[in-house]
Amino acid sequence: MGTRTLVIVPCGQKKIWDKSPKTRSSAAKVAYVGSPFVVNKAYAKHFSDSWIILSAKYGFIEPEFKIPKPYNVTFKRPSTNPVSTDVLRRQVAKLKLNRFKNVIGLGGKDYRAAISQAFSGTPVKLHFPFAGLSIGRMLQATKRAITGNHPFNSKKRTLQCESVVERNFGTGKVCEELHKWLSCLQSLTFPFDMTRIPRNGIYVLLEDGEIGHGGNRIVRVGTHTGENQLRSRLVQHFVHENKDRSIFRKNIGRCLLNKNNDPFVSSWELDLTTKAAKAKYKDQIDFEKQKQIEVQVTAYLRKRLRVVVLEIPTKADRLRMESRIISTVSLCPSCGPSTKWLGNHSTKAKIRESGLWQVNELNKTPFCIRDVAVLVKQSRLA
Repeated sequence: MGTRTLVIVPCGQKKIWDKSPKTRSSAAKVAYVGSPFVVNKAYAKHFSDSWIILSAKYGFIEPEFKIPKPYNVTFKRPSTNPVSTDVLRRQVAKLKLNRFKNVIGLGGKDYRAAISQAFSGTPVKLHFPFAGLSIGRMLQATKRAITGNHPFNSKKRTLQCESVVERNFGTGKVCEELHKWLSCLQSLTFPFDMTRIPRNGIYVLLEDGEIGHGGNRIVRVGTHTGENQLRSRLVQHFVHENKDRSIFRKNIGRCLLNKNNDPFVSSWELDLTTKAAKAKYKDQIDFEKQKQIEVQVTAYLRKRLRVVVLEIPTKADRLRMESRIISTVSLCPSCGPSTKWLGNHSTKAKIRESGLWQVNELNKTPFCIRDVAVLVKQSRLA
């Protein structure tokens, strides 16, 4: 990587107190004992001029930083009060982390998002060499990098790994351009003027309070398979209060209930689409409570979400564009959910990890810059 390289190692859930409960304060470099931390620490010591730990509780800390006692704080659960972006940015300045030419961030999407936000506006070049990989494959790639003496993979697979890294960095830039282009289009808020919505196309939802590349972040992309059904698809989400006709509504309801540890979530999971199902569960479900949750879901949708609609006449093009936008956002190393995002309370790991209100078409084939140009040409704001 060259000189002046900083490697940021994420903290770990497993700590020394899990093995030795009587241990008092411990230096951070030995306090975390899980396999991911051990492997990432080895990588950092092998390739960096300096390395530092990102703790969800304490922020950026030196390896010798004394951790007084066990804790359980994670970026995945806002209720645990993880360190804020403002604190991380102040730490970057105080510790002069922006003096490094290259900063390599390790760990999952939550940590990559925190690092990207913390270093936003600084001149450093961020690298996330193992972005988009599962935890298991990430650890394997990290070990290969060490044994192969190459920061992005072993010598045997250098070219392959570098192409993946290039793809992920390219995805981040493409995601930025995609957000910028969408921000130039007129977004719609409820109530919609249906005459301004094309009959065939895709919809992109931007959420207020969620930041992506300087504007509202993309949180869902959807389309339809049948002809002339785009308007009715939006009606199913924003108008009809029926979670069994909209998985989007169902996912939001799950989060609202899960956030409050509401046992009604088990009833919410039941699919009452058919008459047989309604008859079967009619004595088990508090339908008044279900109606209340539906109203809360509707309020969330209408208050927080903006819609950009793109007219795309053919089914094949719609499905392809939908998939590629979803993959672009889910693979972006710097476009992630805030700690206050409702989706962090989802029972679906894919929603929590991707920052998107969906579980399909994640981490597949992303856009390239040319694809954005094609999308602009193929679509238009209705």
